[in-house]
Amino acid sequence: MEKIDLTPIFYSNYNAGIDYYSLDELAFLFDNRCLNYKKEPVGSLKEFYDFIDKINNREIKVFDIEGGGNRHLALKLIGLKYYEKTSKTALVENWFHGYRPDLLFKNRAGCVIIVECGDTSPVKIMEYFDRPEVEKVIIISYPEEGEDFIYQHIFSKNKALDEYLRIKKEINLKKIKRIINKR
Repeated sequence: MEKIDLTPIFYSNYNAGIDYYSLDELAFLFDNRCLNYKKEPVGSLKEFYDFIDKINNREIKVFDIEGGGNRHLALKLIGLKYYEKTSKTALVENWFHGYRPDLLFKNRAGCVIIVECGDTSPVKIMEYFDRPEVEKVIIISYPEEGEDFIYQHIFSKNKALDEYLRIKKEINLKKIKRIINKR
């Protein structure tokens, strides 16, 4: 998977301030089979616009799904509807190790699925997967022109990712120690 393929996943609505370094790192991890990826429909375009209409008409109380504009909230509702039936726990905008993912689901085994909706910093993928309980990180992107579905981009890790993250931390700590010792 090349960087050009990753950009619309993380920046489907607004592409100013693209973090190319993190996109390159993710591309490296795909090339080296540390991460898996698949794209699947998570809802229909009609459902997306129906949710927006319900939010605009106040049929859905936005404080129940806080955070973001109406299009963003519609993506959250699609994700919530899709995943809550298979999860023991479904949380909206709940703190998780320094971040507030849009949706967080826990299954009966305690495994966590993180769902981010719309534009998302690619660095979050690495941060979330640094937690051993995280099984998948999913980005639900804004619809592209001509699409009939809302898509989810499902990232899962291979064992090689744990090794990569461990080595990366060790290297960064060594660099920091060298800088401090030079003072």
